[in-house]
Amino acid sequence: MPPFDAVLQSLRSSLSVTLGSFAPLAGKLVHLEETGDVAISCSATDGVRWRRAGQERLEKVLAESTIGGAWLEEERTRFTRRTFTLDAQDIQRLKQHIVRLGEGSGASRPPRPPSTFAAVAALAWTCFFRCKSFASDDDDDMLLFFFTDARARLDPPMEAGCMGVCLWPCFASLPARELRGEFALALAVAASAVREEVRKMREVPVATWGFLTSWWAGRPMDRLMNVSGSPRFRAYEGADFGWGKPKRTEPIRMNHDGQIALMGAGDGHGVQVSVSLLQPAQMDLFKSHFLDLLGLTKNN
Repeated sequence: MPPFDAVLQSLRSSLSVTLGSFAPLAGKLVHLEETGDVAISCSATDGVRWRRAGQERLEKVLAESTIGGAWLEEERTRFTRRTFTLDAQDIQRLKQHIVRLGEGSGASRPPRPPSTFAAVAALAWTCFFRCKSFASDDDDDMLLFFFTDARARLDPPMEAGCMGVCLWPCFASLPARELRGEFALALAVAASAVREEVRKMREVPVATWGFLTSWWAGRPMDRLMNVSGSPRFRAYEGADFGWGKPKRTEPIRMNHDGQIALMGAGDGHGVQVSVSLLQPAQMDLFKSHFLDLLGLTKNN
């Protein structure tokens, strides 16, 4: 790490740039009674106070508690987590493999290559189903939940200066038999289902508003895979505070069975896939299927 003075200077310069776009950090909102307007007061006492503190010794003065929420923490630590990284070549081969499978299905027109999100989500969904021990005659739906960006599709559109994001939920489902078939074909079917849900959202962005409550009712959570994040989420660049990108970035709130978190890989070209499953044996199967399916794309 660079010397502290260099780090401090980097923080100061980045803060000065931030204040140009987000002035409330430099002051507080005040109400002007004479005009009725809201303004930002930037006096010397209204800014964000910066404190630097240190300590030489830390002692525990309270006994550790064994009651309260301790059992919740213990349950959460039982989940198994693993991270996979797909480089740019892996992603390209995965997309091409899905296109070839679509061409072989007899479609009336050549299929378009899936997006990186659709390809990676389909890969994870296929592996998630196969690592679970459902009955051989099980034909109920397998579920996939993810968010898409609806900001550019709202009517009337949002103002250009509006901060934040506008994410909208998408729900994909497939009968278990379609994910139980030949491994490569199941991948293509899963990718098609993801793309179809994104297409519906683009046509009518808020169509699922009244559908949320009824969709969740009675759904078994062990059949649900939840995908958060995006290959376009540049967590490594965002965590660069002036002294270089981190060697590793991991989501820390991966505490649910069937949770998948996506982000751009550290090299700026690939995708990092973090997976959380309840049982270590399921994670071993997930890893085996994940690597096997990537191997199929390399050999075809």
